[in-house]
Amino acid sequence: MPDKRWLMLSAFFLANALPEFLWSNFPPIMTVVADKYGVGELAASLPIISFSVGTVLSAGLAGRLIDRRGYQLSTRIGLALLALCAVLRMLDGPFWLLVVAQGGIGAAFSFVVASTSSYVVDWFEEEHEALVTGVCMVGLYGGLGSSMIVTPLLVDAYGFNGMMRITAAGAVLIFILGAPLIRQRGVARPAHSAQPVAAWRLMRNRTLVLQFIISFLQQGAFSAVATALEVAWSHRGFSAAAAGLANGLFIFGGIAGSFLMPVLQNRLRNGKAVLVLCYLAALLLTYPLFAAPTPAVGYLIAVVMGAFWLGSVPVALTLIEKAAGAAQAGAASSLYWAFASAGSVALVWLFGEIAEVWSWQAALLCTLALLVLNQIATVALPPDARRTTVTRRVA
Repeated sequence: MPDKRWLMLSAFFLANALPEFLWSNFPPIMTVVADKYGVGELAASLPIISFSVGTVLSAGLAGRLIDRRGYQLSTRIGLALLALCAVLRMLDGPFWLLVVAQGGIGAAFSFVVASTSSYVVDWFEEEHEALVTGVCMVGLYGGLGSSMIVTPLLVDAYGFNGMMRITAAGAVLIFILGAPLIRQRGVARPAHSAQPVAAWRLMRNRTLVLQFIISFLQQGAFSAVATALEVAWSHRGFSAAAAGLANGLFIFGGIAGSFLMPVLQNRLRNGKAVLVLCYLAALLLTYPLFAAPTPAVGYLIAVVMGAFWLGSVPVALTLIEKAAGAAQAGAASSLYWAFASAGSVALVWLFGEIAEVWSWQAALLCTLALLVLNQIATVALPPDARRTTVTRRVA
């Protein structure tokens, strides 16, 4: 593998990590945000929600830009927007500015993360695509998990404003160092023989529609499980810190799974079978996680669940790229992440309402029902497609 590829991969690794790191600054310090800005706990969650809203609203534009102008421009715009919004957060302005900045970070997520599939197709052979996509997803999950750990430590050591300044400096540094490394082998657009189409036309593709539904259900269910775990474990006498550690182990299990599941996909040469296995494991392990007799048992289950559940993402992305065709990979990837973000917001809210009106057990049953629907949709996927529309160039 030429050095150029390693540099590009490191740049995309950091580019995938940065938006998740900036988004995840706030879940561990909700009370700090509420106290600093003088808002209630519900309002303090707006910076978290606005990220998902920004991701959904920007998905169409990001996908169109990637497919028409290329991932190089899209990724550089995304990194620039991340740096700008991180600096806006640092200004210690009114609360609405923080919410807007987080929405901008969510929009940048679409431009950066949705570019990954096009980058992988451009630089790597088909048999290596799932593994390289997995490496990029390790960056994404690593940004999420490390932020959950590091943010409270930075706030304790330097205060809320100090944490904002440090993260802003990091975002600007990644933009300065990473943006020049993002290079597309085509002159202006990827070397695709097919022409980009409107994103809505992708909804005529049965495989993609099923993948988008799966994305909505599985990401929404995952977020609901992560949110409800603290409540469920508190009724079993486990501490909030134990539930937080279990959620962190979800993420680090996902990091391992992002390597292992693409390897399994390459061995089996059957991405659909790997997705069926991943989602079946998530379905079967959800209730044991909530019913774990001790936190230690719950930690073990969380690691295994994360490996299967989150490890499915790079496999799904490679199947989506093949089903869409390389010329529409950006639009398809953007829609995948948009549906995932929409599912996360909608189902966490819905199951929160169910838990409040009835009980967390009722919310858990609804989650299991959605995972069953998710499994049915996965089984209904057609066999893996093979890409035929890419003309590769020698670097």
